[in-house]
Amino acid sequence: MYKYLLCIIAVLLLSGCATIFTGSFDNVTFKSIPDGAKVHINGNLVGKTPMTLLIKRNISPPQVMFRLDDYESRHIMMNNSFNVVSIFNFFFWPGFFIDLATGALMKYDVVTYEADLEAKKK
Repeated sequence: MYKYLLCIIAVLLLSGCATIFTGSFDNVTFKSIPDGAKVHINGNLVGKTPMTLLIKRNISPPQVMFRLDDYESRHIMMNNSFNVVSIFNFFFWPGFFIDLATGALMKYDVVTYEADLEAKKK
């Protein structure tokens, strides 16, 4: 009996509200006009448009760049905001730090990004 109670208490003490209820990743879709642009997140190539990725939440939003031959590169900054579920950590401060460490303190506001690429002038 005490083992189960201790396990439940440990789980509650080692978790943050936002991490439990909303997770620490978001599905984000990237599109471009025309299709086939390479998508770089924080300088790392992650694939070509159209695509959907599971992106880890973070305090500072990632920078995204769309690249396609014969087109101008397009830079965007993903939009994130405070995850309201984290307010429940007001009553449990260790949970705040857990949400901060996992990135669940924030969430991505926009989950679809589309870049209209312009052809390079010759």
